[in-house]
Amino acid sequence: MSLLCQPPPHYSCTIALALTYSCSLVLTPRSTSFAPSRDGDVLTTWNATYTGSNTWPAGGADPSKPEGHPYRRTQFGKAGFTMSFEGTVLWLCLRSNGAGYHLSVDGAAQTSIGVVEELCKDYLDAEPDMRPDTVIVTQDLEPGRHSAVLDVSASPQNEFRFWGGGIVMRVPTAGHVIDEVEIDDQADGWVFSPASGDQAWKASTGVSGMYQNTATSNCVYGAGITAAYRFKDAAGLILKGHAWSQSRAFGVQLDNQLTGMYATTSWDDGAAVFFVSGSLDPSRSHTITLINFNTEDNDCPARRGEPCCIGFDSIILLRAGTDLLPCA
Repeated sequence: MSLLCQPPPHYSCTIALALTYSCSLVLTPRSTSFAPSRDGDVLTTWNATYTGSNTWPAGGADPSKPEGHPYRRTQFGKAGFTMSFEGTVLWLCLRSNGAGYHLSVDGAAQTSIGVVEELCKDYLDAEPDMRPDTVIVTQDLEPGRHSAVLDVSASPQNEFRFWGGGIVMRVPTAGHVIDEVEIDDQADGWVFSPASGDQAWKASTGVSGMYQNTATSNCVYGAGITAAYRFKDAAGLILKGHAWSQSRAFGVQLDNQLTGMYATTSWDDGAAVFFVSGSLDPSRSHTITLINFNTEDNDCPARRGEPCCIGFDSIILLRAGTDLLPCA
């Protein structure tokens, strides 16, 4: 008789600042609020860049052609970010270069250091003087949503670089393996509002790097611009988005819980995981809704003087498979 595990398995994802798949699912911190801003001059805020692109798009580079690994850097004396996440473990990969920093999760300081070669291995093919050399690990969190706050004190001589990290979240499957069911943006079942007319969502084909090479987007900013999908028999889900230079503020609503997010980037980042949730009740029906509006940014187009767009690629439903999870 085979010995079988009784507790539900864990589901591990990886954070990337702009999506570069190193495993089947990558968590992008779109629920992260960067201060003073998400992307700008490295001397005064965070700067989104790639290891193989020497020029920031605002300085003249082609935003559609980033090369290498994405990361964020700052030389500002008072920078940081706040990140909302769901999981029991969090790790962040960084290179401080002598800059000061402090991480707290749910108000508690975090100082535990992990093994870079294990947790940050996806970034280790970057140049030796650029790649992450430190990973901070937070473990044994209660299942559910948490808040991480990173404060940074950098300078032109001590540039701080944030590469990403990862989470582990619980997905209740009663001891069964997890089956991933990916549903394309152009599959049956999506309900778009508006469904037609000048403000309707636009479907695109031949989009490289996307599931089935398709994506759906809308550049009309407003609370009524929505794409919704109703599902059942899933214990968790991943909403995969599309981030490019016109992506801005947006919202994701799972059932009755609304979360404001930002997809702002100077690059054509491509596929990006917008939202992750576990611990869903598979016996209930759930609805995931993408909204081209963020209640914390009511006047996005007027303030920026340009369209505020959002796009998405697919959703991945995490379901209990037929096979039981064997003990290691």
